[in-house]
Amino acid sequence: MIFDGFPRTLQQATALDEVLAAKKRKLNVVVELKVDDKKLVDRITGRFTCATCGAGYHDTFKRPKNDGVCDTCGGTKFTRRPDDNAETVTNRLMVYYRETSPLLGYYFCKGTLRSLDGMADIADVSKAIFKVLDETK
Repeated sequence: MIFDGFPRTLQQATALDEVLAAKKRKLNVVVELKVDDKKLVDRITGRFTCATCGAGYHDTFKRPKNDGVCDTCGGTKFTRRPDDNAETVTNRLMVYYRETSPLLGYYFCKGTLRSLDGMADIADVSKAIFKVLDETK
């Protein structure tokens, strides 16, 4: 099983442990993707998608070949998620540090935490995740 975004608190983590123990299961590994907060904010606030086909773009890293025209479908309307703004992302980071980051110590003490560089290229991050998963089989 892969959990994405859960557990988010120590209370949820201990409840998950109890449920898994009752089913004679356990977490084999917990993967932390370490990222630079400022760069994360820049990544999130710069993303946008084609309103027609959903192709993803970014203000800095992946612009359409022709400004205002989707490379995939030729659409000319683009959208941004309303919560992809610096204030919302910064607030989400504050909640993460307050409520979720204590899980790093929790899973470190259990010996299941693996920290990876989440700032690497997507292909390199994927390879690193699969390597960790393969090592825990």
